[in-house]
Amino acid sequence: MATALNQQQQLKNEATKMAMRVPLFYGNEKEDTMNIKDFITRFESACNAMGLGNDAEKCNLFGSYLRGCAMAMWMNAAYEGVEVHNWRRVKEHFMIRYRGKTETTTFCHQLPKLVQDKTETVSDFAERCITEMQKFLDTMPLPANGFFTAAYLALPAGDRTQARSAERRIMINCLSTGCFLMGVTTAIRTTLMQHHPATLSEAIQEAMSLELVKKTNEAAKKKIASLANLDDEDLVEIEDLDDVTIKAINLKRAKSGRQPFRQTSQFAGSKGKGGKGKSSGDKSAAKCRLCQKEGHMQQECYSRINKNTPCVDRYGKPIASSA
Repeated sequence: MATALNQQQQLKNEATKMAMRVPLFYGNEKEDTMNIKDFITRFESACNAMGLGNDAEKCNLFGSYLRGCAMAMWMNAAYEGVEVHNWRRVKEHFMIRYRGKTETTTFCHQLPKLVQDKTETVSDFAERCITEMQKFLDTMPLPANGFFTAAYLALPAGDRTQARSAERRIMINCLSTGCFLMGVTTAIRTTLMQHHPATLSEAIQEAMSLELVKKTNEAAKKKIASLANLDDEDLVEIEDLDDVTIKAINLKRAKSGRQPFRQTSQFAGSKGKGGKGKSSGDKSAAKCRLCQKEGHMQQECYSRINKNTPCVDRYGKPIASSA
């Protein structure tokens, strides 16, 4: 019976290796495809995927991925006082030996630098905060048994592991939320703090909404800036200009000392806006800038519409929002 169970476990381990594609770790730069941090992260992801929560099984599986110097270190771990059935101790042992551990003092100096980059999205920054907090907690040693109550120490090992995992998740959430709120861009942080998000998830969702609004506003500003640089005869070609957009265009023009755009200008008559040109029913004086034919403007040009191309200015460049 024991032999059958061992064979089943071996098959399970081999299947896991193939499914998760965890590389072997040799402990030297020539043969390893990743550093110890990335290797352990990949290994833990594989364990989570297969629902492996037992420390002893996880440690044994970890040993099966080691080769060369790393395997020798694993074989000698017990002689060095490492609890080889305690995954946290095993992981810490390998992280220290292969210089993958982040020292607590070093991390504290780096913490103020945890801010959102200009090219980084809110979502990516949140993931970075969580990753850094996980690294930070990994550097913290477990408290001595005297710190815990007798009732806690009397719990089965599995229950204690589960309780520590739950506490760790709570700490990561709290620390990540604080770092995220303090490190997100100033344009988002002020409004985000006023909403008082209770959890990291709420903070991320709210920040993503604010980020979308910010991007929309920036796109609108770029559009107004582009339209404000056009000449009046180009602007009159755009039919979807509303009063709000025209007002924004004129505010932009005023800052650069340009005359405001008015739809009742001399160019508007050809489109029936009530200017000095022909009336709305007479388009004989109009000439299409695209096909060079008289009797219509390029906004109504069938050739342009059929090709789904935008209107162009006097230099042949596409006019924004004219398609």
